[in-house]
Amino acid sequence: MQPIQGFDNVQAVHGRSSTRLPGGAYVMRIVRCTEDLTGYGNMCLKLVYDVAEGKYAGLYAGIENDKDNDWRHMVEIDCQEAQGGRLRALVDALQASNPGYVWDWNEAALANKVVGIVLQERKVTLTRGQNKGKDRTYLDFWDAVPVDAVRAGQVEMPPVNDQREQKQQPQAVTPPPAIAPVSGQQLMQQVAPQVAPQAAQTQYQQPQVVSGQQLVQPMAAPQQPVMQGQQVAPQPMGQQQPMVQAQQPQASVYDSEIPF
Repeated sequence: MQPIQGFDNVQAVHGRSSTRLPGGAYVMRIVRCTEDLTGYGNMCLKLVYDVAEGKYAGLYAGIENDKDNDWRHMVEIDCQEAQGGRLRALVDALQASNPGYVWDWNEAALANKVVGIVLQERKVTLTRGQNKGKDRTYLDFWDAVPVDAVRAGQVEMPPVNDQREQKQQPQAVTPPPAIAPVSGQQLMQQVAPQVAPQAAQTQYQQPQVVSGQQLVQPMAAPQQPVMQGQQVAPQPMGQQQPMVQAQQPQASVYDSEIPF
């Protein structure tokens, strides 16, 4: 096989990383930069990058020389957008991030320069092909900033551009109601059984019974017997005390009808 140019300086890559770069601000190293046209005919610069610092540093080192996979780690900057304002932001960020560098309209000279790149996540639902109906996430160029701003965390993050057909709405979480602390004394008052007040004594009418010429007067309701330390259950309602039977008059020694 033919020797690979610069192979002695290539960093070894072990295994295959499935890590996907999320949206955010990164210090990027420009692998290469080429001039091209956008899909709608504007002049643009296509920057192929690799992450230079942080958690994802060297993420694309294994495919750096594979131009067929440039689309995996490339941003497209429209040079005519906002009358060249996007390109102006890139040039200012490049000059601030690489001391001594001055933009000279030579895009090829940007190789190995560092710059701060802000990427926005775009979520879409595929509308054709074998994966039609499935959701995918892509990264779009949002802004170019000096690397010092990225390192200091002074970059405002862009919102997610969600274009999916069925957006997932976050579910609101209702916090549980706050429980007020209860003291020991209050707890005892809540748990202690409530003593029902004794029913007021009522007076009932005993049926009047004729006993000779005397009438049996109404009697007061009998008091419930109470034993020391406990209360005897009252008689069930609806039961009446037995009626007092009238006593038959007994013969007296003074009865005139009894002979002596």
